[in-house]
Amino acid sequence: HPPSVTVCLCDDATRVINTEFRLLSKTPPSTSPLPPQLPPSPSKKSTMQFHLCSPSIINQLMSFSSIKYVGAGLRNLGNSCFMNATIQCLAYTQVFQNYIYQKIHTKMCGAHGSNRVCFMCELHSLLPQIINRSGRVLEPRKLFNNLPHLSSALVPGRQEDAHEFWTALMKHMQSSVILPHKNANPGKKLPIAVQETSVIYKIWGGYLRSQIQCSTCHKNSNTYDSILDLSLEIRGCQSIASALQKYTAQEKLDGDNKYFCAHCKQKQNAIKQLTIFDAPNILILHLKRFEFGTKIDKFIKFENSLDLTPFMSKHRKYQEKGVKITYTLYAVLIHSGRYSNCGHYYSYIKTASNKWYLCNDNNIKSSSTHNVLQQHGYLFFYQRD
Repeated sequence: HPPSVTVCLCDDATRVINTEFRLLSKTPPSTSPLPPQLPPSPSKKSTMQFHLCSPSIINQLMSFSSIKYVGAGLRNLGNSCFMNATIQCLAYTQVFQNYIYQKIHTKMCGAHGSNRVCFMCELHSLLPQIINRSGRVLEPRKLFNNLPHLSSALVPGRQEDAHEFWTALMKHMQSSVILPHKNANPGKKLPIAVQETSVIYKIWGGYLRSQIQCSTCHKNSNTYDSILDLSLEIRGCQSIASALQKYTAQEKLDGDNKYFCAHCKQKQNAIKQLTIFDAPNILILHLKRFEFGTKIDKFIKFENSLDLTPFMSKHRKYQEKGVKITYTLYAVLIHSGRYSNCGHYYSYIKTASNKWYLCNDNNIKSSSTHNVLQQHGYLFFYQRD
């Protein structure tokens, strides 16, 4: 099992590095919550019990849904549509807005008054403004001007890929929430298993399992990798469901590609399969529409709901118990154009009142479920039911 799955899911403050939500209320904590120090030279076993963010608190944050009305538009600052469309999808991620409302990160960050650029702090300022200023147009200029701080590949004024921006933003946000804990533990290495219990991983993180089964002795070899989104091949696929089937399809390892079985002590035929071991609370699906600069612009069918159960590692056990891992769509990001380095990005978002809206830079207008489901989606944002 992967470390973050076998950790103790507890709220005991003596066993959690920092819950980040000591006061879950509409009134933010009056004092700045400081990240406690790690025990001296923690063993691998002891670090399994630590959580940077309490799982039960995330469950509470997932239960609140209050974005009932569409908010502000975002001004295009010069080929910034890729950023605007992504930020709008993030603004209607209710659990993240609930986290921002607690103002925990801004109290711990320490970026204010320094030369360090913290996109997490900027999002804490911008995202609530978006949902609270309906009919207005905001200028995310500070985010735009500091794009190179996310990645040297992102240049203000140049059309960029929305998924590349999303990936760089997630990486930066993870680093931002980890930094206070590293500063509180100078000279100590924060284990990866602990880093992957941050609020970023509690919201968007999941685990994949890669399993190889020897065809002779039938012993399994499992490896696990953390994810913050899923990138799906769409060649030969007509829907998101078929793309997920392709993603989790069994692969035969034979001939020159035989597997060395540690139990048999020799190369054997084997079956390899990738499945979802731990499903995220917020699932981001990315369709691989761009290949060698050109675009696969065919329609890929998707629904307002998604059943992930058939693609889970333990799908048989779930089916036996009548358990389903299901999601509801709340945002879709679209790319219009033939190439990755040109064209236009916009998004559709759904409010808690179950109404869809088109967010096209500064232009916000009402839409419908029927219209949304006809779109050639690029990124899909699902919340776990």
